[in-house]
Parts: sequence; C-alpha cells; structure tokens
Amino acid sequence: MATEPPPKLTYYAGLDLGRTWEHTALAVIERAEPANGKGDMAKMQFAVRHLERFRPGTPYPEVFARVGELFAKPPLARRPLVVDYTAVGRTVVEALRRAKVSADLRPATVTAGLTARPDDRGGWLVPRTELLGLMQVLLQSGRIKVADALPESDTLLRELETFKAEVPTKLDDDLAAWRERPHDDLVLATA
Repeated sequence: MATEPPPKLTYYAGLDLGRTWEHTALAVIERAEPANGKGDMAKMQFAVRHLERFRPGTPYPEVFARVGELFAKPPLARRPLVVDYTAVGRTVVEALRRAKVSADLRPATVTAGLTARPDDRGGWLVPRTELLGLMQVLLQSGRIKVADALPESDTLLRELETFKAEVPTKLDDDLAAWRERPHDDLVLATA
C-alpha cells in the first residue's frame, strides 16, 4: 500500500504595528500544500500557529525583541514577515530592519485600491477588500483553522465577526482612519 507523501509546510508571519495607543499584533500561519499539489491554491490548507497581541504603548524595541526571539530559530528563521506600516510608516519598519530580526521583511500598506501592487519604496500596496475577501474564502471553505486553545483565538474570532471592508469614498478621506476598527489588529496580522 502506497502512502501519500507528507504535505510541504511553509510558514509566514504578519505583524500589524499599532500606534502608541493601539495594540500591535503578530500572527504566524502554516501553509500545508499537498506534495503533488503543484502550487494549486485551492488545495492548500492554512493553520494559525501563533497569535500574540502587545498591549497599547508597548515600545517598538520590545516588540522587535520578541519578534527576533521567534524568528531566531526554525521554522521561522528567514521566513517572510509581512509588516503593515499603514499607520506607523516607514521609519518604524526601518527600525525593525536595524533590529536585525532574522526574517524576510516585506512591508505592506493597506489601501482602498482594487489590486495589490508594488509601491515605489520596496513594499506592497494591498487593498483592504482583498485581505477581507481572502480571509472570508479561507474561513468559509474551512481551509484555515484557528485552534481554540491558542492564546488570543477568541479575540481573533471576535475581530473577524466585526471586520469590515469599508473604504473611503472621497480622495481626501483619511486612509488610516478607515483602516481602524475598535480592534482589527489580529485580523490584519493574520491576513
């Protein structure tokens, strides 16, 4: 009897950097791709393996030290870390780079746009609606799992229930303001 080869596991992490009065959140996702899946997105399964929420006012160096601890060893060493710098900006992301975290940093700005695209600063512009759509598809198809025993799992599920994809209707609307909800930090870190 032939056994199916084990799935290929790949790890990704998301860091939603909050301003001083907001939470900062970190999520680690494991992607399982069947060995014979040939990159077929519909066959991939996702599991939230780590959730961490830093209290408002936590100094960025403390956050960066914790991220550094997690990325210092396998399976996260040198894996992608998507950093949302919509609210805090490039300066904070550059401070994270200087902290020499062993991660492949990938800055991202959440936008009101229609398609994801590279920005002119080496990062990505990612539409809020695309993030929400992806999360909805994965949740509704049962392809993303969040263990009940995982710290902050209840918080993530509450955030998912209230997460909205509203975008500004005028060019002069504040993008940072529409990005915020009472709490959406774990959702954005996971997405």
